[in-house]
Amino acid sequence: MSGSASRDEERQIGEIQRAAERVCALILFSDMPLIDIQLAAADVRRLCHRLFPERAYLYDWVYARRFRRLWEQWRGEERWR
Repeated sequence: MSGSASRDEERQIGEIQRAAERVCALILFSDMPLIDIQLAAADVRRLCHRLFPERAYLYDWVYARRFRRLWEQWRGEERWR
């Protein structure tokens, strides 16, 4: 992998991480309803699929589980679907 390709991938990974952290912050520090947080999580999923289509399955392994776990631990009044 060339240096510029590596930098591009690092930038894309950072973009996904920042988007996922925003969803985590919404769960932990906002009173936003579940449906709106799930829509934000769906945006992260689409971003993962767009930037890394060959590794899009990692979204479910990492982020989907994290979002569900945080919701159930901190805001479990409604069930995450």
